[in-house]
Amino acid sequence: MRGIFLFLLALVITIMFFYPLLFIQIIQKHNKLNTFLFNVAVHLDYLWASLLFGVKADGHTVSAIVYKRMLESDITYAKYVNAINFIFNDKKHCFNAFIKEFKEETI
Repeated sequence: MRGIFLFLLALVITIMFFYPLLFIQIIQKHNKLNTFLFNVAVHLDYLWASLLFGVKADGHTVSAIVYKRMLESDITYAKYVNAINFIFNDKKHCFNAFIKEFKEETI
């Protein structure tokens, strides 16, 4: 029950303050805007991975997870890998994310 309350509290605070804080940070970090926005985008990717894959996401991005699932003989994920690679205009985007997030953690 406590977990649900904390989740709802975090959700309400995020909804109320996300855009104002985002705009404040953009104004303050105008000289380092690319780095700041990249950081926000990566963390939104972690959020989407959690929403799409639940507990199995556990700190991984959507790109890395779909590539791993494709490797685990679920060929239906190949279309998602191709779509993500196309969006990023990088034929190895998902592969590189997989290597960075799954292979390097075992080293």
